[in-house]
Amino acid sequence: MRNHCPKLTFFCLAALAILAVSARPASAALNAGNFLRFGVGARPLGMGNSFVAIADDATAVYWNPAGLVSGNIAEFFVSYANRFGVGIRDVSLGFTLPTERRYRLGAAFVRTSVDGITRSSRADADGRPIVEGSFGDSENAFILAMGYRLHRMISMGLATKFLLHQLDTWSANGLGFDLGFMFTPVDAISLGLNVQNLNNPRMRWNTLERSYDNISTNVKAGCAVRLFSRRLTVSLDADDSDVGGRVFHGGAEFHPTSYVGVRGGLSGHDPTIGASLSWRRLRLDYTFQAHELGDTYLISIAGTL
Repeated sequence: MRNHCPKLTFFCLAALAILAVSARPASAALNAGNFLRFGVGARPLGMGNSFVAIADDATAVYWNPAGLVSGNIAEFFVSYANRFGVGIRDVSLGFTLPTERRYRLGAAFVRTSVDGITRSSRADADGRPIVEGSFGDSENAFILAMGYRLHRMISMGLATKFLLHQLDTWSANGLGFDLGFMFTPVDAISLGLNVQNLNNPRMRWNTLERSYDNISTNVKAGCAVRLFSRRLTVSLDADDSDVGGRVFHGGAEFHPTSYVGVRGGLSGHDPTIGASLSWRRLRLDYTFQAHELGDTYLISIAGTL
């Protein structure tokens, strides 16, 4: 086995690089599906959204399905955020199942919604809009994922997403796929890659014109290093898409005790800080994210079943 490790390492790194380049979108897509780029879970977002090479809890369904095989028990998470403090509600929840040692299954639901949007289609004699009621806008993703261990150092994962956008009386739906890889040459170092929306999902509306939106492919790649008996984790990620361009993320998480964790990072130019409290099988995570449009506060509950 030792004689094959250098060749195997080189092959995996080359495969990850080729996949990252080939997965780059060939043409610009419409600005749809942005809610999927915000991320899920207060813990990953507290580390500056740099989680693709960690993905060691139930949020791996979103961040990197290849990371699902890092555990072997049932886990769950529930997360809520009021994005920018303006009433954009982000809700996500998910769970994983204990299955065979070589593979593991998971599922998640991700939703971003805004209610009470004023409807106005005409104006009065003075040119002021006449309020005719209100409507809502919601974007939803139902995700099923599986992680599979190819080798003790390599795992891959596949996620299938049913996407549903509801705007007032109209709706659009589509089907997307994510493909992830995790490479752990040694216990302290891991490399991750997740190609989200690999197939450039087409969201077709139920209008008379049957118009549609395309969701751009987003490539996440990163590395993570665990130090001091895994009490400190440092990670660095990069996102690459036609819509947002290339954005770098970095973060760290430190556990002074088994009950307390603190974390911080940068998502692009936006700083994040967070903390967690663990008790028995439950963990409470809190994160603050700064942004020019407004600050965001996130809270998550995660645990094992």
